[in-house]
Amino acid sequence: LLDEYRVELLSHGMDSCRNFEHLLESALQQCIIQPLYDFLYSRLKDSLIASGTFEQVREAIKNAKTKTQEDLAIRSHLLVPNEKSLQEINIVFNKIKESYNAMRKMEYLLEAVRLTYEGVRDYNNPKKSMNDLGADDFLPIFVWVLAHTDFLTAEVEAEYMWGLAHPSLFNGEGGYYLTTMTSAVNVLKELCCTKEETDSLSNIPNMNSLRTQLPIYLEISEDSITGQMGEVHSYPVLPTMTVDEVCEMIATKHDIDKPNDFWLFKRVNETATPLKDDDCPQDMNITWELESYNEEERPVLVYMKRNRTNR
Repeated sequence: LLDEYRVELLSHGMDSCRNFEHLLESALQQCIIQPLYDFLYSRLKDSLIASGTFEQVREAIKNAKTKTQEDLAIRSHLLVPNEKSLQEINIVFNKIKESYNAMRKMEYLLEAVRLTYEGVRDYNNPKKSMNDLGADDFLPIFVWVLAHTDFLTAEVEAEYMWGLAHPSLFNGEGGYYLTTMTSAVNVLKELCCTKEETDSLSNIPNMNSLRTQLPIYLEISEDSITGQMGEVHSYPVLPTMTVDEVCEMIATKHDIDKPNDFWLFKRVNETATPLKDDDCPQDMNITWELESYNEEERPVLVYMKRNRTNR
């Protein structure tokens, strides 16, 4: 590995430290994880089988393939990837399954995400790029993709990456889309109804009601200074994710130049209170939904500059 990357390390100057970390991670994966891969993977899969989760995902995928796009909350003007695109995505999913390296698995996941974006079309404007598709639209499409590629081990792969990838990889797009993948698996399991339930579409959970998306108001533009309420966005956030992790994800998603200038706040009426680093926003939001608030007193989450605590 040193011989392979020697020229690259020497040619990048100040970036060589970052490249060396990448090299070290690859070396650890190769020297430690590769010999143990079969053992680790089988233990992880066996634990999911023992808990019934693996079979639940299998049934969920089988069930989801019978649903219409409308059932999965895919907007009517969005065209899902065609058969050719699905084949390309499936090839990348197979690469995820075959790799022992958690870092490589995440790279393949990002490739599958890219192919999914490229495979989606707008019925009203077929030439329009779908790269700016929001989380509310992308998640149900990714659920559809997982089902129609029969990605039965999606949860196993996600757990493997969460457990064995270096934590620094979760700060950027990798963490964002790994969370999306985990959320998609959770959606599939939520949609896994009994035969009696599938006879009635009214019993199918609404995508927006599932605990995989977190609504957050963004106040990152100049317009927010004028007193206008920021635009609400939904993000794939697990209940265990902290405020620090969510802020890093938002900053990466929206290319925030100075991410340290922004933070996540709880706003009630016109008063905004900064959340603690280790608070879990999804858990907090679930608690707020269960409590009885009138519309004006119901707390909301706002991502904005740290020096703007009150409107």
